[in-house]
Amino acid sequence: MREFFCRYRMVWKSALAALAVLPFLDPFSAKIAHAAPFLGDAESLSGNVVLAVWVFAAAALLLNIAVSVRYANQPLSVLRSRIDIEFLDPRGERVSTKRQHLLRAEQPGIWARYREVVATQGGKIPKEPIAEHRIPPAANDRLLRLGRPTRRLIVQKYESPLPYSWLYQLLVPDWLCCVFVELGKSPGKFFRQIVTVESSELVEVDEYLNRESELRVIASRYSHTELTITLKFHEENPPESVEAHLLRSMTIEDGECENPATGSEPLEYVFKFRDLSKQAIARVGWRLSHDFQQQDAVGSPSHQ
Repeated sequence: MREFFCRYRMVWKSALAALAVLPFLDPFSAKIAHAAPFLGDAESLSGNVVLAVWVFAAAALLLNIAVSVRYANQPLSVLRSRIDIEFLDPRGERVSTKRQHLLRAEQPGIWARYREVVATQGGKIPKEPIAEHRIPPAANDRLLRLGRPTRRLIVQKYESPLPYSWLYQLLVPDWLCCVFVELGKSPGKFFRQIVTVESSELVEVDEYLNRESELRVIASRYSHTELTITLKFHEENPPESVEAHLLRSMTIEDGECENPATGSEPLEYVFKFRDLSKQAIARVGWRLSHDFQQQDAVGSPSHQ
């Protein structure tokens, strides 16, 4: 029952408002009928106004049900994601990962969000460098760092639920949110009622030691409208080759490279992926110029 009143609060508020104005419709309609006789007598005018109010409430109910059915299994959408990977040393012993997500709640009452970061190539993810914050910041947001060093579960518990409005869902499309947030670099007062910008930082240790490594982003729970991955390699160990693919629905597509490689040893690559449905995988792989593991010790164990 509580979920019903929360989800359809605009509908029952409209119904209560309709009931509240009923006693005032008769004198109001009489004045209008006297001022504008062509609209009909007071009785018929009052009936038409009441009918219009209830039609509005019924239409709001139907639209709200349609939105609820569409996003029944999708509480949250990621309109835009940006992941920046930077090698802090030539060996790849420490790699910084910065993420920025543009989130839109598809259901009311979203108090938390979680994501999982897995070290699949023998590395570790320390707890302490992990940090997350919202724009605008909330003082009482809580960040939980759970799991093992090789498999971190990061839970962001919000001070207040993410902004949600079924009316804005119908009137303001996702692409318009992305355009205005991109122009302003942060959501303005109006768009803060629709979307939330969330940023995070962490450092992976010994995850990319191999000469050939890869980064995988899986849209396991939330769909992504747009994903941008930026790779910044160390100047002492530039890549020999970099490739990007999108795997979804048993198909493989090439990632869109925004900055085609120029020069003999480019250090920065930007790849863009669009329309990542659930379980889609964005993969970026590379081969570095130098293999420090092989130089340090012959026959060292592989993490792949």
